[in-house]
Amino acid sequence: MNTTYRITCLLTTLLLPLYASNSQADHFTRLTAEQLTQLENHAQPLLVDIRLPSEWQDTGLLPGSVGLTFFDQQGRYDLNAFKQRLAALRTHPDQAVVLLCRSGRRSAKAVSLLQADRPSDHWYDLEGGLMSLNASSLPGLAHD
Repeated sequence: MNTTYRITCLLTTLLLPLYASNSQADHFTRLTAEQLTQLENHAQPLLVDIRLPSEWQDTGLLPGSVGLTFFDQQGRYDLNAFKQRLAALRTHPDQAVVLLCRSGRRSAKAVSLLQADRPSDHWYDLEGGLMSLNASSLPGLAHD
């Protein structure tokens, strides 16, 4: 066998399982601030701010979003309770959902948990969180 063929076989053997395991877990879409604006203009996604109520009091909510905490102050969550509250807010079962937090870290984690539980739904996460809206000069929240 030639060296190129061996290297190709080795890389395929090593990388294919990694690709397969990541493809389902990260099947949601990370939106830039500009893509969020485009999504809002073409669809009517449900914008959900998952920060703590104390954070909403400090900075307010993004216009058009609703506050629905996902993680408590200790980082714990109740996925079933969150899904029930979320279902009550959706205008229809196929409505896209965009989760928001300050930096995007908590919303990315929450979206990955929701996607694993309900892979057929349309889940989105704002890359860089609400701070990216401030940095991109789009309408956003006051910096804290």
